[in-house]
Formats: sequence, C-alpha cells, structure tokens
Amino acid sequence: MITTTQQTIIKQVKHLWWQLFYLDRSLETIGRNLDLLTEIIDVVETKYTVGKGLQQEVLLAHVEFAKLENSQLQIEGLRSKTLASFNLLLNREATTKVSLPKNVSNSLPQVDEVAQMIETALASRPELHKARLQVLAAKGRMALAEKAYRPDFQLAALYGWRQDQTGLASVQFSMNLPFNTEKRQDKNRDQRNHEWLAQNTL
Repeated sequence: MITTTQQTIIKQVKHLWWQLFYLDRSLETIGRNLDLLTEIIDVVETKYTVGKGLQQEVLLAHVEFAKLENSQLQIEGLRSKTLASFNLLLNREATTKVSLPKNVSNSLPQVDEVAQMIETALASRPELHKARLQVLAAKGRMALAEKAYRPDFQLAALYGWRQDQTGLASVQFSMNLPFNTEKRQDKNRDQRNHEWLAQNTL
C-alpha cells in the first residue's frame, strides 16, 4: 500500500505538472500576441510617418507591448520556480529541463459513485480509516452517556440444589435509578458530546 507521504508527493507532482503545462500555454499565447503587436506597431508607425495616423496610436501600441513583455517576464519567472519545485520532488537538479506535450486529452475520467469513492479513500488512506473508527468510538461513548439518564434494569434466573436434593429456582430483579443528573451524568454527557464533535470535524 502506498504511504500517505508517497500519496502527497504524487499529488504535488501532478499539480506542478499541470501548472507547468498551463504556464507553457500562457507563454505561447503571449508570444503570438507579441508578434501581432509588433505588426500593429509597424502599421501605426508607418501611418504616422506618412501623416495618416496619430501619435497617440503609436504610444498606445508601445505601452501595450511593454505590458505584455512584463507579463511574459513574470510568467517565465514563475515557470522557473515551478520547474525547480517539480524537479526537487523528483529528486533531480532544479534546472533540469522538462518538455511537456502541447496537446493533452481534455476528456475527464468517469467518476465513481460517492459510496465507492469513500470506500476507495478509506482503503488507500489509513489515517481516514483511523479517523472513521475514532468517530464511531466517540459516538458509542456518547450513546452510553445518554443511557446513564435512563433506569438500568437487570433480570437474573438462578437454579440450584438444596441438601435434601430438591431443586430451587429463583428470579432476581434489580433496578438502578439515576439521581443528581445535573452533576455526574450531565458532566459525562457534555464531555462525550464534546469528544464526538471534535472527532467528527477532523
């Protein structure tokens, strides 16, 4: 069985892989937009040179180009940090290059029923199974605490032999009545209820 630590690492690797994929696609989009803006700048500068354009259009195009370049630098820096974290999890040099495919399948896997997903989670995550048992145990203790408010009846049947070899049967009945519930039972119930709530919110 895969340990919790291994499951956490696998989850982090998958998350960083998809983050790298997203950043690569973002850089591709920015690259195409920079190429388009370069062509637009050439057009507006030519129009301005021949007196058919406004200087404001030229300045605006250059401002948009500078903003896009700044976004490109920020995303490249974020990709470098993400790549370093990705390689670290795989026990590789931080600067190891990673080439991701440009296209991936966008079809989502079939999702199991909720009950099946819960059973799978409990089977693969020992800490979830332990937490579930703790919740059930706390619930059982709370039920016992509630039971202390009710009278407790006991019935016993006895059979024995006397010295004259005759049988003797007897029935015993006992009953415990709870008194002073505002003290012992209330305190015990509140404590068990608190324990159950604590376990149920894990």
